[in-house]
Amino acid sequence: MISPSAYFLTYTHTFYFTTAQKFIFMNFPWKDALLDRISKRTVCFPYSTKLQSIDPGVSLEGELHVHPLELRLYTQYDDFMKSFTLSEAYDRRRLSAWNSLLMELENSTSLAGNLRVRNLLQSDGVSPRFRWNVWSKVIGISSYDSEKDYLGNKSRIVSSHMHRRSSEDTIPSPSHSSGDTDMIDQIRRDLNRTFPTCPFYSNQSNVDMLGNIIMVYSILNKERIGYCQGMSFLGGILLQISGSEFASFCMLSNIMQRYNLQTLYTDQLPLLSLLKHQFIHLLNIHVPDIAHLLEQHNVYPDMYIVRWLFSLFAVVLHPKAVIEIWDFLFAACPPNQLHTGFQRAVLLVSLAMIKLMRKHLVKLHSTEEIVEELNKHDHHAFHILNDARKLDKQIPQAILESTRGEWAIENPTENQLVVQGELNAIGTS
Repeated sequence: MISPSAYFLTYTHTFYFTTAQKFIFMNFPWKDALLDRISKRTVCFPYSTKLQSIDPGVSLEGELHVHPLELRLYTQYDDFMKSFTLSEAYDRRRLSAWNSLLMELENSTSLAGNLRVRNLLQSDGVSPRFRWNVWSKVIGISSYDSEKDYLGNKSRIVSSHMHRRSSEDTIPSPSHSSGDTDMIDQIRRDLNRTFPTCPFYSNQSNVDMLGNIIMVYSILNKERIGYCQGMSFLGGILLQISGSEFASFCMLSNIMQRYNLQTLYTDQLPLLSLLKHQFIHLLNIHVPDIAHLLEQHNVYPDMYIVRWLFSLFAVVLHPKAVIEIWDFLFAACPPNQLHTGFQRAVLLVSLAMIKLMRKHLVKLHSTEEIVEELNKHDHHAFHILNDARKLDKQIPQAILESTRGEWAIENPTENQLVVQGELNAIGTS
């Protein structure tokens, strides 16, 4: 049974932890130990089943809470305050800011060009109850907006796959080739190793929904992209937040096109090649001792940053940290265009992670230890984003454009693919 003093400590840190206090608190050396004690006491909190952790939007086991996709806004402040769950109460400043801004822009179908929204998303992130709606409006309205069409395509793909598997004598149809069957088999093999310890995916129906999302997207886009395992991390996080198969499919489709992520996963991996080139350049400028350490131990970007980029950091960070990082990525460093700013944001986060790892990396003496450390990251999103925002002010966009020009001269074919993807992204914005 929790003691009255422990109850009071939990209550006060949940309700009266202001932004300024949180900033001061997060920079004290003893904050991890105290946070651990608070979170343990929060687990024992006997008066509410809604309070799951000190952070809203994620359960104690790391499962993301699903919030209703329908947006509910409040005109009366008292009603809004009464709607807070206990875990949301410490976040009331940010909740109020988003409620007010979304009320003002309620009739806007797309907020991709709204710098106020993107600036707030980059500087503060978005509260969990508003996250899906804000992401949807920033990324844009789906061109694939018919759930009936989605279900029809899914049914056709699944039935064709089952029929083909049931008989070796089946004559291939134009709508479903042997390559489609191989792709679907690969997707199913990869599913269980994408989120092996995530409670949400211990439920087979959720695994099946994720498989459907990736399968339909990959088959419909097989000529340009096909399937890459990193897609499962993107779709998997989206499904945990939305709880909706169709909504997650639409969001994945929009992200891939509007941020030009399609060129990250195509066969020649052109965007990956560009981002690696730019990352190495920034690493040599901003963290030269680590750049030298990695070169000295023959640790190449392919050994770590490929995993970061393919999964948009989902493979190396806690789910709660991932969605906060994605707030920053989807804001896309305004006032840049979405696809350009997104690439910049990815580089800033990657460099910030290296800077935060520095104190650990300099103590290591073998390639194996360094690679393991680079692929095991336990920093909070607060620290990563704090450094990323500082870097955003230090790194002129002209530097990235210059390195892009150098890369384009050396890789003309890959550059043409990236440019074509950018034109497609601009055309759908």
